[in-house]
Amino acid sequence: CSSDLTVKGQNIFSYMITEEIPVVMEKFSQLTPDQPTISFELRIKDSQGIFFWYQWNTRGIYDDAGVLVEYQSVGRDITTERQQAIKIRESEERFRMITDLSPFPISIIDNQGNFLYINNNFTQLFGYILEDIPTEKDWFSMAFPDISERREIMHIWKNDIAHSITGELRPPVFPVTCKDGAICQIMIFRATLQSGERFIVYEDLSTKKESERLHSVLASIVNSSTDAIMLYRNLNDSTPHQSDER
Repeated sequence: CSSDLTVKGQNIFSYMITEEIPVVMEKFSQLTPDQPTISFELRIKDSQGIFFWYQWNTRGIYDDAGVLVEYQSVGRDITTERQQAIKIRESEERFRMITDLSPFPISIIDNQGNFLYINNNFTQLFGYILEDIPTEKDWFSMAFPDISERREIMHIWKNDIAHSITGELRPPVFPVTCKDGAICQIMIFRATLQSGERFIVYEDLSTKKESERLHSVLASIVNSSTDAIMLYRNLNDSTPHQSDER
């Protein structure tokens, strides 16, 4: 026990937070000869005035006439467990906030192949909601409708064998079919969490290529000695737009 309690001969309620006493009394009132035990958690103040969380298992002792004689309680210090639970909850909240605000589509898949989560950008890009793709199998069927292509991609996906020429590990790029039929060239970054779940980030290279194209056009305009407006129109007319590429 990490706390220091000296309660012999003392009123136990003097160690409790005043606002919690009615809650404890209500729990005690639920005890009956047929249901003589109850369990609950509350904070108890130690001799230094520091509050600790305790789990209390309480039994009501009754005489032969069914009259309550006394309470017997066993307390266990669960302060560390409560603090850890708070940290985990805060960590999960931060994680969810990061994924919700991410500019990239994100999904989380468990080790059984079930989709646990997709963020808003995933739905905005691909059009699918969680109900459309409850499992990894459903995702592959919709994202890669061509059977032969799907088999090849699933092989790469499962064996993780996409490497660059220099041997540096690179995320694979897949032609993903969206819900509206459009096809996006998607680079996929995968990471396995400690829980065994897979955290996946998707980057639409179509958008990236369009951005690079516009940057190149701007550079050509700035560096050219010809009429800038005409050059821009010629380049813009001769280069496919993102919507045309799909």
